[in-house]
Amino acid sequence: MQSENRRSWSSVLVRYTIKEFLFSFTVAFLFFIVIFFVNQILVIARDRLSENVSIIDTLRLIVFAMPAIVALSFPFGTLLAVLMTTGKLASDNEILALQASGISLPRIFIPLMAVGLLFSGISFVTNDYFLPLGTLRYTQLYQELLFSNSELVLQPNSIQRYDESTIITGDVRSGIVYQVVILDQGEEQTNRIISAETAQIIRNAKQDGVISLSLGGVTIHEADIENPRDYTLTTSDTMVYSILLNQLTSSIRNPSAREMSSLDVYDLILAREGVLQDRWLRADREIALALSRLISAYHSGGDGPQLQGLITQIDDLRNQPRVDRTLQLYKIEFWKKFSIPFACFTFIILGFPVGLIARHNGRAVGFGIGVLFAVVYWALLLGGEALGVQNLRIPPMVAMLFPNVMMVLAGVILYTVKTRR
Repeated sequence: MQSENRRSWSSVLVRYTIKEFLFSFTVAFLFFIVIFFVNQILVIARDRLSENVSIIDTLRLIVFAMPAIVALSFPFGTLLAVLMTTGKLASDNEILALQASGISLPRIFIPLMAVGLLFSGISFVTNDYFLPLGTLRYTQLYQELLFSNSELVLQPNSIQRYDESTIITGDVRSGIVYQVVILDQGEEQTNRIISAETAQIIRNAKQDGVISLSLGGVTIHEADIENPRDYTLTTSDTMVYSILLNQLTSSIRNPSAREMSSLDVYDLILAREGVLQDRWLRADREIALALSRLISAYHSGGDGPQLQGLITQIDDLRNQPRVDRTLQLYKIEFWKKFSIPFACFTFIILGFPVGLIARHNGRAVGFGIGVLFAVVYWALLLGGEALGVQNLRIPPMVAMLFPNVMMVLAGVILYTVKTRR
């Protein structure tokens, strides 16, 4: 009978603790979305609606941008939630009452740790699967909108730079752009300045991934790069100017390593390591060849400048750094994909003993402390990333996991001190 009562108490305790935690998490999660990330949503909505994009398509763009917001909100929401929950239990003397009933702190702590692990998994899946998927869908939808709305490609009174061209536009009315200037590099190493009175987008049915501009009242000034004084001036009533769609989308939403899955980033790392390995093998072969030439020149009585030149060449090859900044960036992004999601579990370990300190206004105190710790964690994460980028000798795993390790150590120390009192 006593055993059944204990199990009943444990079940009630778990449900009550998780219920309090989920309530606090909902409040904290919405707080971080509203405070830190709503600006991004408002910018998307403002820009797209001003460009006559339908409300439905604007909402779809916002949804596709949401995974990045959710992935970051989960860890910080978890931190505030555990602090608010334990702070409330402590300030209401519920922790004290449970301990007086023979229920130890670990039995209160373990359900929260389980939720922290679950939230870490959700955050990881969101960041590793839904974020790349959202980026892909965002780009695909934007490509569709590019064909149907010229104001997305040619915004009024703006300067837009693409891979190989710069487009300067005037007013846009009824799908027609007025006073257009295009700067690009023409054929046979020439610079072109194309000015047109009007421009209108037409879809190129023969070529996928190409947007064509039908220009009217065209003047073309074409100059040789090597001899700027040699130029050609051409006028035309009409002209068709084509833009590769990937030039447009790359300047808008080209997926970076941060927006790829961990497996895709790992593939980038392996590919980059292969390129670097080939480069270093070539350098080793060049060193061996230069050494062979040096020995041969020495035995054949070569003069001093010749020998010194070979020695300098060998030293230069040996002193080439065997590190690569691009590879370092890939590895930093790879480990960040694990560091941020699993901060949910890290924050549970830190937040539980810290929340027990609250004696009055537990939720409010926990909320304030949580915001402070969130700022500290974010500063440590950005600091580790900056150090990892600047100092290529720092292992990326250390740079990205350092904030989590520090938070766990602080939590373990505080928990140990609390349980020994």
